[in-house]
Amino acid sequence: MKSIKSTLFSLLVLFVSTSLLLNCSKDETKKSGTVNAKVSNYLKSFYATNYQLGKSIITKVKKENSSLSKSTEIDNLIVTEVFVGDDTRARGYVITDKSTNEFLFFVDVDRIEFKLTSVKIDTNDTKIFNNIEELDKYISTNEFDLIKIAEQVNSGIIQGRKFWGSNVSWGGCGPNTDGTAGCFQGEYSTYSVFWIEIGGSHPTGNTRPCDC
Repeated sequence: MKSIKSTLFSLLVLFVSTSLLLNCSKDETKKSGTVNAKVSNYLKSFYATNYQLGKSIITKVKKENSSLSKSTEIDNLIVTEVFVGDDTRARGYVITDKSTNEFLFFVDVDRIEFKLTSVKIDTNDTKIFNNIEELDKYISTNEFDLIKIAEQVNSGIIQGRKFWGSNVSWGGCGPNTDGTAGCFQGEYSTYSVFWIEIGGSHPTGNTRPCDC
């Protein structure tokens, strides 16, 4: 009798464990499918024509809000090419989180009109940069090929740069321009997309006194 009870209990535990695993698997599949659908819908809306995905590469970015500790926090990202229409070269790039498959960023590089469009998906923060062929990094990155840039980051050729967004810094110290005594520094803002400073340096209008 004791043996039968033990067997029934073991079968019950096995049943419950299997059910939990199957439910988790279904949840993950549903989540992945939802995220992939988001990418698909976005690309259909942006290009309004047929497209196909190309090769992907995994790269890493340090979390900007991480503390300086022995174990620096990093995010694993997947960059995937997007071929539009009959193009033989990737024009778009989808950037997702490797662990969650969340759609994070999108970049379109128009090498005919020399225009780059960057989008931070969660906030729909969209930036458009024109005349990108005039930037010095246009050639060294194979005309802003994000796969090549990721390879340069992975190999250490590119390092110590801001991954995405605005970055401010102070310019040189010079005499006040209003005729008063003393000197000042101006604040300047740049914008980075996928480790590449692409927006140029622009004054923010902020100043501070300095010694000269």
